[in-house]
Amino acid sequence: MAITDPNLNLQYGWSLGENGWNIGMDANLAKLGAIVGLSVASRAVTDPPATAAEGDRYIIPTGATGVWDGKTGQIAVYTQANWAYYTPKTGWLAWVEAETALLVYSAGAWAAAATSSGGGSTAPSTDAVAAYINARDQISPNGSEEVGRRFILPPNSEGPWAGHDYEIATLTASGWTYVVPGAGQLAYIENENRLTVFNGTNWNASVN
Repeated sequence: MAITDPNLNLQYGWSLGENGWNIGMDANLAKLGAIVGLSVASRAVTDPPATAAEGDRYIIPTGATGVWDGKTGQIAVYTQANWAYYTPKTGWLAWVEAETALLVYSAGAWAAAATSSGGGSTAPSTDAVAAYINARDQISPNGSEEVGRRFILPPNSEGPWAGHDYEIATLTASGWTYVVPGAGQLAYIENENRLTVFNGTNWNASVN
């Protein structure tokens, strides 16, 4: 009889030639394919997409309908023309493509990932933490930015960015929003191809 591991609930340990291992192993591989390197399209879609493609993944939000009803927080994966569901455990990470943000599952919910500052404290819970940043060397908006783009604001920012030096600016449908970074917050800078960390004063400390 197979043994079930306590973390991912994968099955293993069948006796040589034992019947049933193939069904269990198929389930193992399907689960690993769904959750290893987890990247989901969105966590805001409430209606299961009618035109989902093989392998599409979503975090099911509150208020989901249809076959997603009652599965808040679970990971939905479209495979073999059906939806499969996986319940996350504490510490699971997921990249949300629609938000360019990294989430962590903790205390029964998905939230923005926060990085330890080294002193036992954590950065504020915000979707800009550990986010994909487009640039940090632009003094002010040029008017051609698309909704969803993020910028780390340099010193002496101008225009609508004035007074928000070192903050993370995100363009939303209703305008610019700003997040004050906390010590230890990470950001990947697209136009520099590197990670940087906020050291409590500025973003000059590079991770790589």
